Order: sequence, then C-alpha cells, then structure tokens
Amino acid sequence: MKRKTLLWTTLVILVIVIIFWWMINLNSLLYVGIFLFVTDKNKMNWIGLTGIIAIAGLIYNFYDGRRRFRGDIRSKSRIDWMKTVRILVAEFLSDYSLLLYIVNNNIDILIGDDKGIVTRLKKNYYEILLYVPDNDSNALLLNNIKKLYSYLTNGDTDFQEQKSEIDKVIKTTVEDASQYFKDEWEKAKKGN
Repeated sequence: MKRKTLLWTTLVILVIVIIFWWMINLNSLLYVGIFLFVTDKNKMNWIGLTGIIAIAGLIYNFYDGRRRFRGDIRSKSRIDWMKTVRILVAEFLSDYSLLLYIVNNNIDILIGDDKGIVTRLKKNYYEILLYVPDNDSNALLLNNIKKLYSYLTNGDTDFQEQKSEIDKVIKTTVEDASQYFKDEWEKAKKGN
C-alpha cells in the first residue's frame, strides 16, 4: 500500500514539475524532450527513456530503503521493549503468587532479598508503568496489573479473604498479557 502511494506521489510531483516548467519556458522543455526522446533521424530514443526509468527506479529504491530501514529499527526496538516488559510482568505475577502463598500459610518471614517481597512488587509495578504508557492500546496489559496492585495497597480489606478473586485476576492477567505480547509481536514483524 505504501509503495503505491510513493509511486503515485512521485508521478504527481513529476507531472507538476513538467507543468510548471511548461508554463515558465515551453521552448526549453521541448528542447530537453527532443534531446532525450528523439534521435537525429526522428525515431524514438530508447536510451533517454531507459535513463529516466532508471533514475525513477533509483529514487524509488532510495525511499523504499529508508522506509524498510526505519521499519527494521522500530521492530528491533519493539522486540527489545517486549523482552523487558515481559520479564517485569512475569516477576510481578510470580512475586504476587509468592505473597499469596506466604499469606495463606501464615508465614511471617519475607522470602528473597533483604528489601522484601512487597517492595519488589511495588518496584516491578512502577517499572511496568514506566515502560508501558497508560492508554487504551495498552489497557489489556495494564488493567489487571493495576487491579492486583490495588488489592496489595488497599489497607481496609483482608488480603486473605480475597484470595480466590485474586487468583482469578492473576490467571486473567497471564492470559491477557499473552494476547497483548502476541499482538505486539505481530506489530514488530510488520515494522510498526
């Protein structure tokens, strides 16, 4: 689709240049036209036509190459971004499941580094928000993560009483995140 647009744009620009040239100096336009397309024996000069087609092809290849280059850069950036966000989401969900296990089994210790599991959850949550803009196109990924975080930070409800609901939200988050990253992968393959 973009190639057709570029081809038509180039053709329109060429026609505009020729019309403008014709309006300013018709004699020079005729001279150049005769020089390029007519031989001394009033026959078609194929070398001139071939030259113009070659120049048009070079211009087209230049613009098309730039478009593909930009698409490749976008794809690579999107893939790198997806790798980072996927790890953050997995860590967030894993730590959340671990926190549920600790609460359900009345374990009083925090497993992991000395910062504690809740601190890691908050850190991962904020990193996810920093990496993923809060807009409609990212709602599939962010809505459930925000809901899980609200359970964690909402002090007036009992975390243990909401265990089954939280388990459902975690499962839904995994499914939605899988679909989200699949969609992002398709965008990356297209270079968007």
